[in-house]
Amino acid sequence: MSHKIIAEDGKRRQHRQCLQELMESTDGPLRVASAYITDKDLLLSARKRRVQLLTSFSDLDIISGATSLACLKSLIEAEVECFYLPKRPRLHAKVYIFGDDVAVVTSANLTNSAMDSNIEVGVQIAGIAVKELSVWFDAQLSRADRLQLGEVSDWLQRFADADARSKYRRFLDELTLEPILPVNESSTSGCIENPEAMRSFQEKMKTERGFSTSVQYFLCNTNRRNRERIDSGGFKYEELMRSSGYALTWESFRSTKHMKRVRKGDVIFMFAKGLGIIAIGEATDTYRIRDPGDRDRIEKDIDGREWQIPALWWFWNKDDPFEWEKTSNSSFIDVSDGNWKDQREAVLGQLFGDN
Repeated sequence: MSHKIIAEDGKRRQHRQCLQELMESTDGPLRVASAYITDKDLLLSARKRRVQLLTSFSDLDIISGATSLACLKSLIEAEVECFYLPKRPRLHAKVYIFGDDVAVVTSANLTNSAMDSNIEVGVQIAGIAVKELSVWFDAQLSRADRLQLGEVSDWLQRFADADARSKYRRFLDELTLEPILPVNESSTSGCIENPEAMRSFQEKMKTERGFSTSVQYFLCNTNRRNRERIDSGGFKYEELMRSSGYALTWESFRSTKHMKRVRKGDVIFMFAKGLGIIAIGEATDTYRIRDPGDRDRIEKDIDGREWQIPALWWFWNKDDPFEWEKTSNSSFIDVSDGNWKDQREAVLGQLFGDN
């Protein structure tokens, strides 16, 4: 199998030239996976070649300028077959497959910035790997929805309204984030509840250059599989923690030594077993203990002492959790060390934007 590295060096743009040359020198369908779309020139140059484009699609992608509706409209009008995936798992791949023989796997989205200014790197591959990549692409396409011209036109009309544009722009400017999730302040799913606190933590990450800040990280396990369901379709103890503003446990063994480590400003992930991270926030104080009968207990029907960590929940994501593969049976655990680093960064990267 042969391969070729495509690395931008600040001089001649390698990606655009390489992709255009492959467009002209290969036959067969062109299949592209790209999270964001603002460049139409490459695909419009395909002429009579069949082109399939797989992308993500959300209002915040559009308002933030990550994806251009006008670009998508032009592509659909040119008979490019456009598809989009559900919001989770998030599409993050950048793949260009030319027929059955050549493909490019790269960091570059199909955007003007990626093609004309960003520092990107990719690899051009050939042989059996291309066929394997085609199988992967077809599998993703099988669960995608077709993006119709009428749908894009409706979105164009929706965001033609100045009030709608200014509302979303104001939200993005105030939050200073690169959002990847729809924000609906009237919903309990995918809802940013405390943007000021989120912004403050993000600024801390910027100041300290990355996710490895001086704060500690903790995982509060709601034990969703074993505790009772409530009528709303949620779960009692998750909703209780959210409404009360606490991370809670009712165990007196391993969890307590971890809870004693929590300091004000530390990050707490609320974890639903078997699903993932459903809420993210920060401790607003150190731990406290409430004995049975204490009027300041949150849950009065459980025997034993209640351990509380006052928490300001920034983000609530009950119905569409962030993935968290490695876990523990402990109700509360310190996940600050290197063994948990990849998972912490993956969750925070999705929340704050990692593109």
